Amino acid sequence: MHDARQKAALRKRENIRFGFHPDAVYALIQRVADARYGSIFEITQLAEKQPGMDCFRMEDIVVDGTRKIRLAATSGVAAAAAVRWYLQERCGCYIGPMQRRMELPDEPPMVGGRYENESPFLYRYFFNFCTFGYTCAFWDWQEWEPFLDWLLLSGYNLILDPIGNERVWINTLLALGYSREDARAFISSPVFYPWQCMLNISGWGGAAPESWYDDRAALSRKITSRLRTFGADVVYPGYSGIVPDDFSTHLPAAQLVQQGTWCDFPRPALLSHKDRLFTVVADQYYSELKKLFGADVRYFAVDPFHEGGSSSQIDMKAYGQACYAAMQRAAGGAVWVVQGWTTNPNREMLTGLEKENVLILNLKSEVHPDGGDNFCGYPWLYCSVNNFGARRDIRGDLIEEYTGPHRSLKNSAYAIVGTGLLPEGVEIDPCLYDAASEIMFRAEPRPIEEWLKRYISVRYGYYSEDLYSGWHILMEKVYIADTSLSSRGGGLSAEPSLSVAMVTPSCEMTQYTYPPQALVQALEYLETASEQLAECDTYRSDMIDFANQILSLASWEVIRSLQTAFISRDRVQFDAACDRLMQMYAEQAVLAAAAPALSLKRHLEMAARQGRSVSEKAYFIQQEKRLITLWGNEKAALILHDYSSREWNGMVLPFYRERWRRYIRYLREQFETARSAQEIDEGYDRFAFEREFCSSPDFPPEQEAAFREALEVVRALLAKKHRYFADAEVAQTRSGHVMELH
Repeated sequence: MHDARQKAALRKRENIRFGFHPDAVYALIQRVADARYGSIFEITQLAEKQPGMDCFRMEDIVVDGTRKIRLAATSGVAAAAAVRWYLQERCGCYIGPMQRRMELPDEPPMVGGRYENESPFLYRYFFNFCTFGYTCAFWDWQEWEPFLDWLLLSGYNLILDPIGNERVWINTLLALGYSREDARAFISSPVFYPWQCMLNISGWGGAAPESWYDDRAALSRKITSRLRTFGADVVYPGYSGIVPDDFSTHLPAAQLVQQGTWCDFPRPALLSHKDRLFTVVADQYYSELKKLFGADVRYFAVDPFHEGGSSSQIDMKAYGQACYAAMQRAAGGAVWVVQGWTTNPNREMLTGLEKENVLILNLKSEVHPDGGDNFCGYPWLYCSVNNFGARRDIRGDLIEEYTGPHRSLKNSAYAIVGTGLLPEGVEIDPCLYDAASEIMFRAEPRPIEEWLKRYISVRYGYYSEDLYSGWHILMEKVYIADTSLSSRGGGLSAEPSLSVAMVTPSCEMTQYTYPPQALVQALEYLETASEQLAECDTYRSDMIDFANQILSLASWEVIRSLQTAFISRDRVQFDAACDRLMQMYAEQAVLAAAAPALSLKRHLEMAARQGRSVSEKAYFIQQEKRLITLWGNEKAALILHDYSSREWNGMVLPFYRERWRRYIRYLREQFETARSAQEIDEGYDRFAFEREFCSSPDFPPEQEAAFREALEVVRALLAKKHRYFADAEVAQTRSGHVMELH
């Protein structure tokens, strides 16, 4: 075994005690199942087999003539993982990140003997900073509690939590002599604050109402308390040297290192680690953090020079030592959690740190299982970023998600100590989360075909060979792409222009990451169960997601036809393409309207409830709208607009279709001119409609549709399958290759 694994295990054993509270596990069972099921368990603690490693055992017993199940586990997390196994394997229930199918047997079944398993992963990590903007910016406890239950049932034991960190910074700056107004000006708005945690931006979006900061800190404490009751722990944002750009105005002696820009946003300045103020600010920051969240903090996320920044004039080894020394002063045995992303973490910086003090999240594990150099022998986790911007884009490598972590763990030369998921959004591609949950507490994963068959039965409560055929195609031909690739996305949510070929400028390709026709074939098989599963929510959401993806990808052909017709001034072809595009939006609107989760109103209501006055409610609504449209100011929007596009009810027709309608009207006015396509696009105010949309606190109108109506759209799509992607020559491939468009 690599020595870094042993060192990490000893440090984890010190930092994350095997918290075990049977009452908390019983309460979890009652929340997820019911009291009848809680009463059949006798829950006890189990001694660890290896330092820091979790395991559980379940067996049938008889107590005073009553049949019961003895659940023994090393920690509350392990006990929760055992409960998930029981509910899935013995009761046939499904518990996913956003959905559940809980058709419990009337009589709680027994285990059927004895079953035990252990997690081979020291750490099981979840969350990306971006998720706290794109998915859960406005979640309250009513959203957080079921999601935390899912995290625990899945076996995650290390959870990122930047919620309430704004208050840490405000209090720190107040202690350094800032006025409250100036301190709040440094803080980005709630939906954009995650990027401030990654040192990309500051002050963007305008300060939130003062009540927001206290409410979020209280929510964070509640989340942490729940996790620690089960023996899981939390990663807090640490201190990296970041300070407001006006820091030298308040403290003139400060030595600042300017950090340039990120996506045309000015990055916050960095206080030199050589400056005595570095220690002053760092110690104040950690003091305020501990006041708010308790003294028992051990894990700190710090991502210096994330996606840019200026480090050429910095002694990176000394800088890293200064950052860690501040953590260590705040918490003995501190662990620096850092993202392995692009060129990070800086290897020179790593060499100044002890191995047991670092934990690297390898976000590109599918491409570089060991980061290319085993991260110089420092402990790392096999991770993936399976979603960008919370866009509804079918993507990811299902087989790799299922097999990669165990395969890497078997390589004794690797310093791997765990696994994790860092999605930017969690409301799409549930199969990837389910695959990760499946392997979390298995010494060896079962054959993937066996799991897939069981997965279908559990997810839908029904199984057929056609469903298996459909999902097998999805596994082998659709969910095949390296999740670090950002594909072109769906054309229906792309901003109109005569050259647009991908949903957002930050996409890395104008290509498909899988053969689109394969998704059509898979949907054909899934549709055969539509009568049996018409009332099954999980089936409904899958059908809508896959059909929406087909429609979105097929729209690129229509958009290309529209562009070509205009450039050649073919009025007949242009009008036909415009009509077809408008029809596609109508079809997409029906799909979105049939899925309650795909509602802009629902998300705007979550935002609005954070406000305590009309103006505060308007502020939160406008922040949510900007995130999913312009993102930045108009300069930054050239890079980030539509990065978090949402094919939701309330967006499809009032926003995306209306945006194209206005552009088409403009094109018709230009039809007889001799201006080039570039000149025509340059003459169009591309952000006028977005500015109007974002500034309004109103809720756009939404459609109403039943699943039966969505099913008719699905069947119509399948009936026209041979018309889709006719000009797209594609070749099947897996991870690392893409499908060229011709």
